[in-house]
Amino acid sequence: MNAPELIRIERVFAEPIGAPETIEKYTRRLTDRMCLRLEEAGLGARRLDLHFTRNDNRVETIFVAMAKPVRETRRLSRLLVDKIETVDPGFGIDKMTIVAALTEPLAMKQSLASFETPARPDVEELWDIMGNRYGEETLYRAISVATDIPERAVRRVPPTSTAIGSRRNVNHRRPPRLYRKPEEIMAMTVMPDYPPKAFTWRGQRYGIACADGPERIHGEWWVTEREKGKVRDYFILEADSGERFWVFRTGDGQHADTGSLKWYLHGKFE
Repeated sequence: MNAPELIRIERVFAEPIGAPETIEKYTRRLTDRMCLRLEEAGLGARRLDLHFTRNDNRVETIFVAMAKPVRETRRLSRLLVDKIETVDPGFGIDKMTIVAALTEPLAMKQSLASFETPARPDVEELWDIMGNRYGEETLYRAISVATDIPERAVRRVPPTSTAIGSRRNVNHRRPPRLYRKPEEIMAMTVMPDYPPKAFTWRGQRYGIACADGPERIHGEWWVTEREKGKVRDYFILEADSGERFWVFRTGDGQHADTGSLKWYLHGKFE
């Protein structure tokens, strides 16, 4: 099966152009023509490429990507115009070519007003503006994952994803933010099941006023063989200063193969 032919529209100039306002004018005109072609094909654009062929045969290119298929002229023009300042026209541009590099079917939708179900805010345009300006990787949603290992319990998904995540750990107390990598601490404790009486972290000593735990978490041997038989015992510690920390000890304090008995700070409660 042959791939569908890309929708491509060109504009060749009798005289080279280079003024920013002229480039913007023709960007908008080409986008308008592209949207008409997309409507005829029943498609929406997920990515548009705009090529500028200079009179020295160098080609400058900008592109925009959308979270969902779009064929609204105003919206697509704005995204492209935001990027034309990065184009170096040199001694003039002889040709502009806009290409719908990625498309998807897009049916017309009728908007129905209802007193019972208010219209969903149209945030996709904001997503597209931010994603094209700052990079797609900067825009995401975080959802929970069905795992007991804290650093695996959240993953990023695109903002348009319909994934809702797992409720497996919804009743567990967790800090709002974990450290990217647990930081080793020096702890003063009584083995095997007691929390630290004090610990030193980043050169500062913290006395413990009260503690809660342990919460035992077992390694996921089906994810990696290194975690087979490993355990962590987590404690919530409240320091004399009022700060609350989430720390764990590797190993159960009785069997050497369960962990090294080192202590780590994994997060901090605000």
